[in-house]
Formats: sequence, C-alpha cells, structure tokens
Amino acid sequence: MDYSATSSTLTVQRFLDQYGHSALTVRDTDSIVDAARLFHTTVDGKKYSMAVVLDAEDIVVGVLSLGDIVYGLHQRGEQLFTLTVSAIMSATVHAAKLSDDILALLKVMAERDIRHMPVVEKGKLMGLVTRKDALEGLYDNATLELKSLTQFVFRSDARY
Repeated sequence: MDYSATSSTLTVQRFLDQYGHSALTVRDTDSIVDAARLFHTTVDGKKYSMAVVLDAEDIVVGVLSLGDIVYGLHQRGEQLFTLTVSAIMSATVHAAKLSDDILALLKVMAERDIRHMPVVEKGKLMGLVTRKDALEGLYDNATLELKSLTQFVFRSDARY
C-alpha cells in the first residue's frame, strides 16, 4: 500500500489524463449547416453544446455554441444557411493551459459564466474542460485523498 502524500492540486493536465482529451471540433470554413449537424454526434461518448473552431493548420481560432447558431438564425434568418462558421463564431476564446489548477479554472468559468473551456498550448487544442466534469474530477480527487489519509491513519500494521 502506498502511503505517500498525494497532491491536493488537480492540474488541467492531470484532469485531462484522467478524464480524456476529447472535444467537438469544427473548421472555420465549414458551413453553419454542417457544423450544426455535428452537435447531434457524440465524441468519445459525450455530447457537447459547444465546438472548438480550428483553422486549416489546426490552430484554435474560436468557439461555436448552439446558442451562437440560434442567435445567428434570429439575426440573419435564412441567410445563415449560406454562411461559414467564421461568420458567427466567437473569436474571443477563453482558454486554459495544461499547468492551470482545476479549482482556479472553475472559479474563472463561474465568474465568466462559461460551461466549456478549451485547453490550448501554443495555439493547439489539447482538450476541453467542462464545468460538470471538472466538479466531478475535484470530487473524485478529494475522495481519493481522503481514502489515502484514512488508510494511513488507520493502517493495520500501526504499533500504537
């Protein structure tokens, strides 16, 4: 049994390694119609309401949400169906880094009312953190730490 101290910090890298690096992606040149169809698909068993937008070199250039599509339809009507993702995507991307702390990231997500945050290193997509998965990750991490501490304190070979 390993009783070494565990780190209370759950980094984005560690989180992605445990929960997966999957994300829904679209190209900036994809049609809105094609992008909208992708929201029906699953990526590694998960459905997303936000896609990370990549250019031809796989650089993150924006995000596209189902809300963006609905708003675009309201603003542009049927003209929306002739446009590409780049016309309505959000070009301002709030992104995390692999070295970020998940708890700090959750606070930022709550402050900015963001449910999905891409993880980007040198412009490349490394994964996606959802608020729900991050909360589950923190819970799982805390549970493992508690179990480890309990085993250390109450181990059977203790002499006193």
